[in-house]
Parts: sequence; C-alpha cells; structure tokens
Amino acid sequence: MLALFSALRRFLAPLLAMLLMLGVSVPQSTYSVLDEEACLTNFTVISDVHMEGNNKTSRDAFIREMYDVKNNTSGNDALVLLGDNTMNGQHIENLFLYGILSQIDPADQVFMTLGNHDTGNGENRYGSLVSRFYTYYNDFYNVEVSTPYYAKEVNGYRFLFLGSEEDDVNSPVVSDAQLQWLDAQLAEATADGRPVFVFGHHPYTHYENPQALVSILTSYKNVFFFSGHTHRYDILQEELAEGVYHFNLPRVTELNENDETFEVTGQGLNIEVYEDQVVVRARNFFTSEWMDAATFPLV
Repeated sequence: MLALFSALRRFLAPLLAMLLMLGVSVPQSTYSVLDEEACLTNFTVISDVHMEGNNKTSRDAFIREMYDVKNNTSGNDALVLLGDNTMNGQHIENLFLYGILSQIDPADQVFMTLGNHDTGNGENRYGSLVSRFYTYYNDFYNVEVSTPYYAKEVNGYRFLFLGSEEDDVNSPVVSDAQLQWLDAQLAEATADGRPVFVFGHHPYTHYENPQALVSILTSYKNVFFFSGHTHRYDILQEELAEGVYHFNLPRVTELNENDETFEVTGQGLNIEVYEDQVVVRARNFFTSEWMDAATFPLV
C-alpha cells in the first residue's frame, strides 16, 4: 500500500505542476559561475518558499525563480531550501512543491531543512507532519532521511542539515545528541581544510542556548552557516569568528511591501567553491539580477 501511495504521489505531482506552470512568465537570460575552469562546486540556497495551495502570486514567483536557478549554464550541483518549504505541511502544498521542482529540475540535487511551518507551526502536529516531510522528501529525492538532522556530500564537500526535534515556532528544540553529532561532523569534515556548509531554518540567535551552537561552529575553520525564518528584506552576513560565517536569508517569495513597485523579494545565494576561497553571490532569482558578492579566503 505504501508503495502504491508513493507511486501515486510521483505521478500526480508533475501533472499538477504542469497545470500550475501554464502562462507563467519565465526568465530567458542565462548566467554562469565566475570561473568555470576553477570552480570545484556551486550551489544555490533559498529560504521560506511557503508553498500554499491558494496563493497563486507566491506560487508563480517560485516557478519563475526555479527557472532562473536552472538557467545557470555552468550547471547547478545542488539547491538547498532552508525550511518553511510549505505553509501548512498539507498534501496539496507538498504535491505543488515537489511537482514544480521535478518538472523544472533546477539542480542536480535538492536538499531541504525542516521549518516550523513544515511541522505544524505550533499546532502540536509535529509527529504526523515530520513523517509527511520525510515521506515526500524520500519519495522524490531518495535521500533516505529519517531524522531532523542529517549529512550529505556534494562533490566531496560536507553539507550538514539541522532541524528542530519538536514543534516550536521560534525556538528550535535541538538535543544534546544533535549538537554532539554536529561537533563530530565538523571535526571530521574540516580536518583537511575544506569548507563545510551548515543549514538550518532558524538563525543561531533563536536557539534556546545559542552559545552552545555558536561554540561548536566557531571551534572550527571555514564553516558557513545559512538560515532563514526571519523574513528579512535583505540578506544578513556576519562573521562569528575567523573563518566562520552566518548568512540569514529573506523569504524568497515574500511580497516586498517596502518597495513602491511591490516586487517579490526573490533573494537567495549562489555559492561557488574554489581551491582557496568561497565566493558568495547574492542574486534576485525573481528579477534575474545579481546583487552583492563577497569572497571568503579559506584559512
């Protein structure tokens, strides 16, 4: 029976997406990494899609943004969604989300973190909705994820994903076991001087004990931590210690009411990894325009 439902989801989602994508204006311009010969891997990070069944404006924005991600002529090794991928964790929202992603195919691999909206947003539905998150994620990407925190590798670089272990809107519940796991992963992955990329829905300031998380992150070098949740109108970049950086991203489908044009925020990051540095390029994936760029030498 489970196999039947899995097959039904994978059949139905792309069909729904094809209908949703009809008439949506998509970008035609292409772009590339700064140095194709020297780039060892590159990937995109966005946050807070908030896929919602009855929000066409937000849905159309996401479709346009995914086409822009795909228009990277250098190829895109991975796309990371930083949680609140859906608004309510509903089946229809997941079908729309995974259907659009499967139809557009914006990157070689797609990874997701858990957000509070994905697991009930304080409505005490964590158990059933986290199970639903695993089901869809594994059905469409065969990632074999069964815990809120897990590790993956992209072209030899470690990607670490953090997640709340209970339903909490603003303060993720992170066990000692998860923190110990993160510490061990970072120790192993940074041993050869390579950068490591850590992804969580909430910024470190929202954790119940932020000092514990920051202490682990700053015990190593060349650590890049990405978060969302706050629905900023710009991208926050800060250095936590030498060689340790935090980036907090806006909601990628947010309607920017501070702008008289009322355009979708559309902001995310494209990360390019080179032998001796990491280049972080901010891009508006809705307008297909580059914004700021920063270079971080490996230490």
